[in-house]
Amino acid sequence: MIASTHAEKLGFTGTPCAVLVRQHSNMNSMMKVIMGFFLSYLGLYKLIT
Repeated sequence: MIASTHAEKLGFTGTPCAVLVRQHSNMNSMMKVIMGFFLSYLGLYKLIT
């Protein structure tokens, strides 16, 4: 009984894990874009002041 619930837990966490990895790589590219915007904005701010 304990083993079956453990396997169920593994099966349950197995699928969202793959989704999470996909979302993480997606978020990684988004972070790069946001960081790029932020750095360029910072550069403009330093140019203005």
